[in-house]
Amino acid sequence: MGIALQIRDGKPYVCVVLFNRAIPHLSLRLSTEKKTTHSAPSEAEVPTQDQSISPSHSRPPSEPLKPKNELKAMDWIRIGLPPTLRFLKRFPKVFSLYYVLVRGHFGLEDPMQTGTLYGYQRALLALPFKRLRLELVPNFCSQGFIGQARIAIGIHVGTLLLIALGFALHASLRYVQTRYTSRPLRFF
Repeated sequence: MGIALQIRDGKPYVCVVLFNRAIPHLSLRLSTEKKTTHSAPSEAEVPTQDQSISPSHSRPPSEPLKPKNELKAMDWIRIGLPPTLRFLKRFPKVFSLYYVLVRGHFGLEDPMQTGTLYGYQRALLALPFKRLRLELVPNFCSQGFIGQARIAIGIHVGTLLLIALGFALHASLRYVQTRYTSRPLRFF
């Protein structure tokens, strides 16, 4: 880990180096412009008591941030698309499958097909699926399926709230960036 001086677009940057690679996201642009500092005025510039201080020497008031014009449809897409995709990518982590249970009697038209399907079922039960339970009994005399199926799914509300909070924070920061800065917003 270290620090490097990098020149991009003719402007100097200080960036962090990790494993012999510069990390561009952790960079700080160095200022090359000369800053003017207001030093104490010389004796010739000091106004006497009879003279008043002109308004040109007073500091200008800082202007509050002003929003840009109304946002267009493409701006709303740029604001909402990346947070939405991130939310949808993380959404399956909210659910967890506890078990799938299938009980009943089954029979096909041909008893040989019923036996073949029962063999496949037994082979499937030999695999290490702990969450899959098949309790099917073959019926070689009649065809059809009589039974029930149960699926137990857990919903992690805390994870859902954290993902929703991340979505809201990401979308609101992108909105503020679009609304109050002149920097163009990238899709990702």
